[in-house]
Parts: sequence; structure tokens; C-alpha cells
Amino acid sequence: MERAVEIRRKALGPDHHTLLAPLENHASLLLQIGERERAVEVAEEAARILETSVPKDAPEHARHSVTVGYVLYSAGAKDRGLERATQGIARLDLQDPHGRDFTLMLRYASMLLAEKRSEDPHLPEDEPVVLATQWLGPSARMHVPALARLEWVARADLRGWSRFHAIGFGARWSDELTADREDLSAPTRVDSRDVGPFTITTYEQPAAGILVESLTSPVETLVVADASGRCRGRGELRCSDGTVALRTAEIDYRPRRCLALDVRDGAALRIERTRVATGDVIRGHVGFADFNARLRNDSPVAFAVEVDGEIAARWTVTDAQGWWPFAVATAPGEHDVALLVDVGVGGRWSARGYDGAATRTVCLEARALQEGE
Repeated sequence: MERAVEIRRKALGPDHHTLLAPLENHASLLLQIGERERAVEVAEEAARILETSVPKDAPEHARHSVTVGYVLYSAGAKDRGLERATQGIARLDLQDPHGRDFTLMLRYASMLLAEKRSEDPHLPEDEPVVLATQWLGPSARMHVPALARLEWVARADLRGWSRFHAIGFGARWSDELTADREDLSAPTRVDSRDVGPFTITTYEQPAAGILVESLTSPVETLVVADASGRCRGRGELRCSDGTVALRTAEIDYRPRRCLALDVRDGAALRIERTRVATGDVIRGHVGFADFNARLRNDSPVAFAVEVDGEIAARWTVTDAQGWWPFAVATAPGEHDVALLVDVGVGGRWSARGYDGAATRTVCLEARALQEGE
């Protein structure tokens, strides 16, 4: 890449403006492969060309300023990067709906979010960041790394999140967040900051509880068995009736991280964590993956939660219930917890009849939470 830039430089002579895009791309690539110092050098070279070759009142100057600032900031030159990006953002015409550059705004929002985290001791890196404008998802997750974290994108609900942050395009909340709130009371908005057309909003919800332990991940901590005995494997467990693996699946048109059971007709699985720490409640969800599979099999499954060898609750769950939540009260301490699933009819119907080999995926997740004092 450096050789290509040099050849282009010699061929173009004084027309340095056309070098900016390759230099910015080169700096971004260096950043991706961990060459942070070299990325700063290339970005600084782009900044020098920008200042000497592009009029400051030109829209291109503002756009390149944000891009170069983003690279500098991400590579560690935070003060110089944020200053340059801020200057560029200030010169963009944010009132022109045809002139808005969502990528630049998202990059700038990413920098401000990082600054907010570094300045606020109560804003650690593990506090969830979610999107309040769903149609921006692919682009937003490319330019705001926190939005791409799988455990937040494919979240089960908002429980265990005592404090979280939402980035939206003219929005502070979304229907998806309302659905994930379930029966929790509305969170309290404690901070809000506009970044051009975007808004970064911070919420607190003390009633969300504290996560004590996941009861369905990692897979290596589980003891899973079917009628023929224990399921074996690493990553994906192989049972006589099918497989069990942690997966991100589409359930009710949303991505969810869950334990996926791909098993045949009549399979009955026992999924157990022994001597696991619990709080005062076990919460989780059951759902069915893939629109086509749900269309071709809407039969229910039988589901139960067992604590210390005693059945605590039983339910029958269908795909019409979507991402169905359940809860079982527990005494804080160590317990043996088992999830029991009887899939019943596990195949699919089509115009050619019933196919028992084409399994429908049952997904579930469960967590131990402490919600009381």
C-alpha cells in the first residue's frame, strides 16, 4: 500500500488532494492490524496534505478532517484526533438532509462515547451500548465498536443492566428496547448528549438486578444428556438424538444468543449445572429459530426447571409465544439446576409431507440473578 501511494504521488504531482483517500484507507488498515504508531504517522501525513491542499471552507476539508481525526483518535493520538474531528464536524452542514454523512457522524459519536467512558469513573467498558435506530444497524456496528458486541446485539433482555447507553438517530429509545424491558419499570434517563443528528443517552435501572451466573453458557460447564446418555464434544455437543451448541439465532425476527437444540422427534434433553451459584431468581427464555422452520412446524415443546432434584415449574411453549420469558424463585446459594426439554415433534412439514430429519431448532437461555436486596 505504501508503494502504491508513493507511485500515485509521483504521477499526480501537486494534486495532493487525490492522495487523501488512499492515505486514510492505509491508516485504517494499519489500525486494524495493530500497527498503531504507523497508523498515526500515515494519518498525520494525510492531515498535512489536507491543510496544504484543500481549502478550509470546502466540504471535502470537513469530511476528511473527521476521517483523519477518527484514525488518530483510534490509534492513540486522542487529543489531536478529537480536536481535528470536532473541527470537521462543526463545518459540516448538518441541517441539509442530503448532505449528512452518517459514517462521519457515527465515527464522531464513537469518539465521544469513548471520551465519556474515560472521563466518567462510573462508565466502565463493560456497560452495554445499544442502538435506538435499528435501520442504522450495519453501518453503526462498523463504526461504533461497542454496538457490535455480540452479547449486546443478541441480548436476551435488559435484566442485569443497571446502567446502559443508547445511540439513536434523533431517537433515545426504540420498540426493541421496550420489548426487551418486558415487565421491568421504565429506566431513568440520567444523561443525554447530541452528536449532530445522533443522540447518546444513558439510562439507569436499579431494579434490573445483578447477574450472578449464566446457566446455559459456556457449553463446557454443562452436563447434557438424552435418553441414551451424556452428550459429548467440544463447542458443539453431540447427542444420539442430535446436537446442542451455543449459537446466535433469529427468533421472532430478532437475533438472540442461546443454547440451540437441533434434535429429532421425541428427544428429551436434560441440561444441568451442578453446584452453581444462584441469586434469588432464575430467569430465561425459550424460542424457536428460523422463520421457515417455524412455518413448517408449530408444535409445542414441554419445558421444566429443576432445582436440587425437585421440579420447580413446568410449562408448554409454542412459537406463537415468540421469545417466551420464564422465572423461578430460588434461595441464594449453591444449587444443582437442570433445564428439561421434551421437543415432541422435531421435524418439519412441507408439500411433500413430514420430514423428521429436517429438525426445527429449539433455543433457550437461562441466568441466575439477584434482584432483591
